[in-house]
Amino acid sequence: VCQPEPGDLLELSLRLAHSIRNPLATINSSAQLMQRLKLEAEAAQPYLRGMLDEVRRINGVLQRLEDFARLEAGTMITVDLRDIVSQSIDQASESARNGRVILRAVTMERPARIETDQRLLKRAVRELIDNAHAASEPDSVVTIGVESHAGGGTTIYVADEGSGIPQTIAPRIMVPFFSTHRERIGLGLNIVQRTSAMLGAHVTWKNGPESGVRFSIVFPG
Repeated sequence: VCQPEPGDLLELSLRLAHSIRNPLATINSSAQLMQRLKLEAEAAQPYLRGMLDEVRRINGVLQRLEDFARLEAGTMITVDLRDIVSQSIDQASESARNGRVILRAVTMERPARIETDQRLLKRAVRELIDNAHAASEPDSVVTIGVESHAGGGTTIYVADEGSGIPQTIAPRIMVPFFSTHRERIGLGLNIVQRTSAMLGAHVTWKNGPESGVRFSIVFPG
């Protein structure tokens, strides 16, 4: 599993400071404005709602770090990967609509059963969907699918229509805290890598022939 370099930890510190300082600045300015204008309860509601939204943003960043630190395997049960795809799409549907990204399922007709921790696997698939969403332009398609291997084994994959991964950053994409998006703290793909290893699988990726990238969680036969 990839380990962060000192430069990545510095980048994490800067990104965390940015992720927390901006909401705090909004909360502070709203509170000062309410105090200066001496707003009554009804007039203050829009400012209070905005402040609560910023508090939720900060909590989301801290919760993500806490989840990352506590990532561990749980109960292994037999699941159908087709159900994992369906449930993951349901969970991501609202954010996809907000970002005008189309989620499309491509699965096999027959069951694709494996023994796994479905909570962890859904977490990994959701991370891949979020990653694909971040790389996608409005009205593009993110495909989530399941396929079997001729020699045994099964793959669950997520493919986008974005610009793909430049070779210059390819060796670092799984490194924790590395991200090309300023607003993201760079944990998603490392979570996918760690989770897959816990489940006895491994992660692969490849750029499309013209655009996009496909990430796969590969379960051996």
